[in-house]
Formats: sequence, C-alpha cells, structure tokens
Amino acid sequence: MSESWLHSEYHQSSTDIHNDIALVRLSTDEPAGVVPIPYLPESMKIDNSDIAISIEFVGFGETETGS
Repeated sequence: MSESWLHSEYHQSSTDIHNDIALVRLSTDEPAGVVPIPYLPESMKIDNSDIAISIEFVGFGETETGS
C-alpha cells in the first residue's frame, strides 16, 4: 500500500458508526486473478428518489461484533 485516506468525519461510538469509508492506493498492481469492480454507471446513481429505500453495502473491515 502506498497511500490511504480515511473519511475526515469518520466517527464510531458504542451504538453508531458514521462515514465509515476509506480508500487505499496500492503500490503495485493488484494480485493475479483479482478483477477490480467497475465504476457504477451514471444510469444507476443514487439520488433523491432513493430516499427511504434499503440498500446494502458490502466491503471489508471490522464488524459490529469486533471480528
């Protein structure tokens, strides 16, 4: 890894996590067999019409139970 950025307003308490996102720039090419996820097309962007619907984000990191 050559660089990393954490959200400037990341906050975690005993009941909530806010702005839990980070970016990592690798110092080498991705490992063999790893295919990067493409950008979300403009036609699928999240906008005001999506307010109050459920969405699921998937990623890597610490879970709410600390594992």
